[in-house]
Amino acid sequence: MKKLLAMALLLPLAAIAQIKFENGYIIANDGKRTDCLIRNRGWNNNPTKFEYKLSAEASVIDGDLQNIAEFGIEGDVKYTRATVDMERSSVKVGKQQRDAKYKLVSETHFLRNLYTGQHSLYVLEESGLLKFFDRKPSGEFSQLIYIEYIDQNRVLRKYNHFHSQLLNEFSCPDATLSSFGKLEYKISSLTDYYRKTGECKGEKAVVQKRAKGDFNLRPFVGIKNMKLNADPGGQGNAEVSSKKSSVAYGLEFEYILPTNKNKWAVLVALEYNTLKDKLDLPDGISTIDKRAEIEYSAIQIPVGARYYTHLSDNMKFFATGLVVLNFMNKDSQVVYNGGADRFDYIYFEGNSYNFGIGAGLSYKKLNAEIRYYAPQRLFQTADGKFNKLSLTVSYAIF
Repeated sequence: MKKLLAMALLLPLAAIAQIKFENGYIIANDGKRTDCLIRNRGWNNNPTKFEYKLSAEASVIDGDLQNIAEFGIEGDVKYTRATVDMERSSVKVGKQQRDAKYKLVSETHFLRNLYTGQHSLYVLEESGLLKFFDRKPSGEFSQLIYIEYIDQNRVLRKYNHFHSQLLNEFSCPDATLSSFGKLEYKISSLTDYYRKTGECKGEKAVVQKRAKGDFNLRPFVGIKNMKLNADPGGQGNAEVSSKKSSVAYGLEFEYILPTNKNKWAVLVALEYNTLKDKLDLPDGISTIDKRAEIEYSAIQIPVGARYYTHLSDNMKFFATGLVVLNFMNKDSQVVYNGGADRFDYIYFEGNSYNFGIGAGLSYKKLNAEIRYYAPQRLFQTADGKFNKLSLTVSYAIF
């Protein structure tokens, strides 16, 4: 419990680190553009407000839909305020409509720019909502309509009205409605369509940079402290307990997600744990004391998520949460030697899972992490637990 508490105390460090202010600009309601520093939160959903400073030493100012017409971060993202007529049909399972009917309601948002040309492409992302908008050369915004619905036969249907919208408003001369068959209502598909259509019209357009994920293979090495307890209960054998330290080593596969400023990652690791010990069990009565021999080995596969937060340009703090799969070696057992050729064997029963938490620091490609693994149950019919605390260093080789 103390180790869990110690790990929990490390987590608030993540909240101390501030997301950086980066070079950007704002355009106020009067059309005046001002270069400034904007706190880049790597928004997953379109923001309704943001923070900026006019200089590194200046106070933080709030920008919102009432006072900012547009803002952008250099080389990263641009948001434009727009009042649009939009529909809000859902594509979530169980939330789809029963027909393709829709109504438009006027709303004001910061829309994220994906492509800028004579016709520009914008997107609105909210929790469970993804809607695209076309900006005409006149500056007018119109939603590209796509609706998923369940018909009376409970079959999923797709109303791809945006195909005909684009065919009529922004398409190459040889385009036909049938040529839109592979165009999907997705960021990558629509951005590529706008880029290719702009090229066929001879445009020199700007495509906003897309965030990309990053795959890391991390060999790790370190030290681990392991503890095993086994209590056979009513079998007449004593409880045994062993603590061992050994070298920790293995592989970790990490994928940095492209959203939210690359702060989230998913990971899976592979490690082999083994603990062997011989124990004397004097009972103060018998002339021949019992002895116990512990043989434990298992392949451990932690699967989970990791959150990074920047401390500086090259230094990051991270916290890790894991579900841990344990695949037991069939020869894992506790052997009691009672003398006179009498042996009792208690076998660990099958595979199991437990949980782990970790925290650490990342410097460029190097990660150092302390990780605690909650007790892993060893028996179904008796008390037995295995847990571990490790300190490891890993390096991203690619």
